[in-house]
Amino acid sequence: MWDYNVEHEKKPEQQARLQEARTLCISCPLRIECERYHLALADEFGRCPPGVWGGRVFPDGRAQQAAA
Repeated sequence: MWDYNVEHEKKPEQQARLQEARTLCISCPLRIECERYHLALADEFGRCPPGVWGGRVFPDGRAQQAAA
């Protein structure tokens, strides 16, 4: 899991950091389990925590499409 927001971070820095997280997630053997865990948290608590989970960006608890 990677935080979605980092205090005082500019948008280009954030986008680069989140892309790095997505890239690392692609080869992680726990990627699918990570995303499932994230969705289970939503079921349990009523919302998903923001961040990068299973290679997907969740800025406000909902998945965001990756930039092409």
